[in-house]
Amino acid sequence: MAERKPFDRLLDEVVNEGNCSLCGACQNQCTAEGAFAVDVASGDVSVHPELCTECRSCLVVCPELASSDRAVDALAGEGLLGNVLDVSMMTTGLWRVRSAAGGVVTSLLLHLLESGEVTGVVIPSAKGAWGSGHVLVKTPEELLAATGNRVGKLTTIALRNGRVSNLSVLASLRALHAADPDAGDWAVVALPCEAYTIARMRVEKVEPYARVKHVIGLFCFTNLPGHAAGLRKFEQATGMTLGDLASVSFGGTVRLTNAEGETRELALEEALRFGPANCQRCADVSARFSDISIGAVGAWPGFSTVVARTRGGLQALHRAQREGYLRAAPDVYSDAPERGALEEGLVRSVQGLAERKMAVVLA
Repeated sequence: MAERKPFDRLLDEVVNEGNCSLCGACQNQCTAEGAFAVDVASGDVSVHPELCTECRSCLVVCPELASSDRAVDALAGEGLLGNVLDVSMMTTGLWRVRSAAGGVVTSLLLHLLESGEVTGVVIPSAKGAWGSGHVLVKTPEELLAATGNRVGKLTTIALRNGRVSNLSVLASLRALHAADPDAGDWAVVALPCEAYTIARMRVEKVEPYARVKHVIGLFCFTNLPGHAAGLRKFEQATGMTLGDLASVSFGGTVRLTNAEGETRELALEEALRFGPANCQRCADVSARFSDISIGAVGAWPGFSTVVARTRGGLQALHRAQREGYLRAAPDVYSDAPERGALEEGLVRSVQGLAERKMAVVLA
């Protein structure tokens, strides 16, 4: 009997069941050299077992592979927020970190690096075009120099039930691993679509999944436009060019800041109309497939809402707080809300955001 290849699952569960849409995601991510082990260019699916490197990338990106979806959903938990082990409002405990949103992401990453829990942090690159890729930083100095909420790359594919998968993060992680193959764990800062893709990498055991110790998910309502028509509309409406942006923050509005420090705020609905179509289809506002989710939704000024979703994520937050990298709101203000009230408020906020997004889509 011939040895089964990873793409045999695609044949069994998708192609032979008549569910293949010929989207080409499997071919796009195939790592075979010279030719593709899975090929849809002919208008049908053809496979070449002798070329397969068994990278399993096709299992991560196929939008119709229901068994993979179910496994990821089982890990992420049920309900609007998914797994929630703890909810808190936090701010930085470090004088060297300054941020209007509390500096929680940077402070947590600094703790992970300086404690030796990870040897590198994968973040969106600040070089090149906006959303041009990812970079691996290995020192606190590099991390602080890269501080700024840049968005990830835009190549996405819509799945069922409001999920969107990011194809670019898989390619980026593979490239970073090839350039830095030494042993060492990573933390990855991820948008919801990127966190979902990494969750599928973990389920399907697609390298370098084993190096990703923590996924720090960012709350997200929409990304910025990645196509020419959307860019023109964005620049006409905001007076800003995408290449001049220094940071983007998401709270009750989308706040844009350029390199000169000038800011512009967009209503969430306005920003969504500029954004990629798959952002409109994405139902995940709170990065429910990550280990830790962080965002301004439901938080006081100078703080961020922090959701611990996995035991490893919860332990990392506790260590960062214990060692002074993070401060919880009750440690700063006596009238800070307790966990129950925070979680109830977060559910209402996320539900409201989902409804606002749906209203734009249906308009």
